[in-house]
Amino acid sequence: MEQVAKELKNVEIKTGKELSETAQQSLATLCLLPRTWMSRSISVTYELRGIIIYEQFSQAIETIKKMEQKRSHPLLTRLKEMFIESIQGQQSTFDDLTKAHRFLGQLTAILYGEKQEIVSQKKEVRLSAAHRKEQTTSEVEQNIDQLIADFKDNNKKRSTLCRAFILNFENTYKNWKPNIFTCYDHDFIPNDNNALESNHNKVKRVIRKTTGHKSTAKALLIYGEELIYCQAYFDKLPDDFLSALSDVDFEVVRVKQQEHQQKQRIRGVRIRIVNQTEQVLKQALNDWA
Repeated sequence: MEQVAKELKNVEIKTGKELSETAQQSLATLCLLPRTWMSRSISVTYELRGIIIYEQFSQAIETIKKMEQKRSHPLLTRLKEMFIESIQGQQSTFDDLTKAHRFLGQLTAILYGEKQEIVSQKKEVRLSAAHRKEQTTSEVEQNIDQLIADFKDNNKKRSTLCRAFILNFENTYKNWKPNIFTCYDHDFIPNDNNALESNHNKVKRVIRKTTGHKSTAKALLIYGEELIYCQAYFDKLPDDFLSALSDVDFEVVRVKQQEHQQKQRIRGVRIRIVNQTEQVLKQALNDWA
């Protein structure tokens, strides 16, 4: 992928000048897709981002083929070659990751319930609290054990990657198994991290109110790093803040704000091209002429 980005940087400026503004934007969008992925971490294993990359690059290849039918261009051809080279020989890995992703989806349904459509909100959600009340620890354990057994049985002779995946999952599951199903036996315990953290915050708030620990010392323990940062960043005593503000060159501030807005715009485009790839590629195809 690094080679893809380097070649794009060298080629796109030289070959894009004779194109219309909208066509140049189409090429810029396609060039931005591999660059965006280079700056994103793919180490978040539970998201299995390799699946997303493969699917998006495949979509880009199909989009470029349609664009070439409308009008050929050297950079367009090179882009297609680069996308193909990036995913070439990865089909079996993609298939294995897809199986693992499907397994995690089934596991999530066991723990939190199947997604249900909320017509009024026009979206699907998991009614986790209601699902938890309907389950017992033994039922959840049995369903997970069966899910693991089925996955192992279906992939024991086909995929080394899938066997390694399920072995690692099974070992981790066995180690933590005694501690992760308490919420199904005690309804008052939340069954997801966000709810647990919120519950902890409520408990800490009650403790602070009960003990009366609201002193400056406690505030420093909580916010000390932020206070030190502000002092070091401004390099001014609190009494000097107002006089320092009167000396600010607001023309410099305006330029800095414009630079920040430009960075935010680019960041927004990068986020959109990854999160809304299908729509962005469709727009690139429509703008290509």
